[in-house]
Amino acid sequence: AAARGDGAGDNDHRVVELPLGPEHAPVCGDRKKGFDLGNGRADNEALDQAEAAAMRSGSGASGGLSLPACSIDPGRQKYVLIRVGDDYLVRGKASASYHRDAAQPTVEALAASGTRYEILGGGRIVLDRDAKTISIYGHSMGFPWEGGDFKHHITADVVRREYPDFSVTTSNEGY
Repeated sequence: AAARGDGAGDNDHRVVELPLGPEHAPVCGDRKKGFDLGNGRADNEALDQAEAAAMRSGSGASGGLSLPACSIDPGRQKYVLIRVGDDYLVRGKASASYHRDAAQPTVEALAASGTRYEILGGGRIVLDRDAKTISIYGHSMGFPWEGGDFKHHITADVVRREYPDFSVTTSNEGY
């Protein structure tokens, strides 16, 4: 995947170039169905983990579709870190009930373009525009960090390029 900036120096934003191609959108289950635990109730955590596993990676080529490296909402939210070739995308969404909800729009665009990607893990981000602070912490049940190796430092690097005037902190603690 090729990356380019807008040439604005400290405010340079990385844009990942990805190809347009056939649709390969992941198929996610119907939350209403859930998993039957033998007691007639749905286990939404197990369903979330199964759906997240189906979304975790996609195969294909790279180059063509432009996506911002960082897309997060103001406030507290769930986020995921996605690797696309040698580049990284950070996706957070304040309205996300599950980490896969934060990932889904980007994953669908990547899959539709036939682009290879991998969701490395996730956690929480708190973006406070007034205080000019961003806190990155915690973990995702749906997209756990492989081997417990948190990669918040990579997320912080991507976020700092988008928000160069903000104080960005990381912690592996919390959920």
